[in-house]
Amino acid sequence: MDKRSLLFGFGGGLLFFAHAMINNSHAWPLVWPFLAGALAVWTSRGGNRDSYGADVGKAAMVGLVAGAIFVLATAVTLSQLGLNGKIGLAGLAIAAAIGLVGAMLGGALVHPLAKRT
Repeated sequence: MDKRSLLFGFGGGLLFFAHAMINNSHAWPLVWPFLAGALAVWTSRGGNRDSYGADVGKAAMVGLVAGAIFVLATAVTLSQLGLNGKIGLAGLAIAAAIGLVGAMLGGALVHPLAKRT
């Protein structure tokens, strides 16, 4: 995993967390892992041409980083606020898994467009 992908994963995870902390944000915070995965694939174009599987794998790693940041930040924040009884770690893990799938989907959808540039 290169430095740029790690930064996209970290930024996507922080935005995922921050947006999820907004009341009534519903499922909209899931857009951030999707965009992080898409940006990781889009900006990974250099002299080399990665395969479809490599690009989806790169997006998956970005999604894993974003999901881990989201789970850790949300769990710490909710425990500090005394709200950890309302949502468990399993619920956060499910949201992170959906974010991982979103990141992979974002990378998969951007791959054909990034190949042209």
